[in-house]
Amino acid sequence: METISINTRSKVYDRLDLEYLVYEKNDDGLLLICTAYINEKAYATSFTINFNELNDLIAKITEFYQMDVYDLIIDNLFNTQTNISEVDFVKETGDVASLTNYSFAHYNNALVA
Repeated sequence: METISINTRSKVYDRLDLEYLVYEKNDDGLLLICTAYINEKAYATSFTINFNELNDLIAKITEFYQMDVYDLIIDNLFNTQTNISEVDFVKETGDVASLTNYSFAHYNNALVA
C-alpha cells in the first residue's frame, strides 16, 4: 500500500477505512488515520478533522457498526487523564469503519459501505 499526502478536502473518496482517531488534550481538532481508496487503489493517509466533522463521523460510524459508538469514542478520547488519547477501531470493535463516497467538503454525504 502506498502512502499519500492529501491536501484537498473536496475530493470524494471511493472508500475510507477508518483505523484510528487521535486527540491531544486541549487541542481544537483530531487526527483521523485511515486508508483512502481512489480508483480502487489503497493509500495510507491521515486527515485533521474538527469537532463538527467528528460528530458527522460518529453518526456514520454508528450506522456502519449498527451500534451506538458515541460513548466508546468520547470515553476513549476525552474522558481520560492522558495528554494524547486514541480510538483504535479494530481493537475496540474488531473491524475498521468503512465510509463510501466520502468527502470532507460536505459533512452529510457519506454512505455506509
